[in-house]
Amino acid sequence: MVRSSDMGGLPLRGLYVCTHYLPNRLGLKVADPAWGVHTEFEVKLLEVDLPSLRRKLVALGAISSGTQNMKRYVYHPHDMVPGSHRWLRLRDDGRKTTLTFKHIKSDKLGDTDELEVEVGDFDSMHLLLTKAGILPTSYQENRRESWELKGHPGVEVCIDWWPLLEPYVEVEGPDEATVMKIVKLLGFTPDQVTTLNTMELYERKGIAVHDHKELKFEGV
Repeated sequence: MVRSSDMGGLPLRGLYVCTHYLPNRLGLKVADPAWGVHTEFEVKLLEVDLPSLRRKLVALGAISSGTQNMKRYVYHPHDMVPGSHRWLRLRDDGRKTTLTFKHIKSDKLGDTDELEVEVGDFDSMHLLLTKAGILPTSYQENRRESWELKGHPGVEVCIDWWPLLEPYVEVEGPDEATVMKIVKLLGFTPDQVTTLNTMELYERKGIAVHDHKELKFEGV
């Protein structure tokens, strides 16, 4: 398994105070009803035969929710500069808009903290953040095809397309054991998974994403 880390973000205390006082006024809905921090368990699979993967998913009883066009702003407020492994993300995934704090604590699978709230409007929340002095470091677009497996709650298999990258697959689940179980059900081995993040996939192609304010399908 290849492991690595990611970008940067917002102090957790500041985000907690914001979500504690503003949900009713801004149309926020906290993803975790206990106001807790969600631990993210996901891996990537690279250079996948997509038609074969789709056939395998159908055979396993998976249901596709279709392909969504996604857009996001990434923010590094205060002293959380890119590369500090903490950041704030505002994302419209075609179904809902969320504001998320992410913190990658180490390269290990499952060592990423995530605190997410659902917001009512992408542009309005971006305007609110900028008026508060939290300016984006980048704007990014991608496309995602999502699959859910029957009998495996909390599991999602996604095919992601990003500008200038080959499509890759993400497997996300409630814990490491479940993620690796799904990986094997799909016909892959542990040696074929990676925790490289998307920005590092760009770096492997010689593209420094942090140097670009926008990442769109018409070019970098």
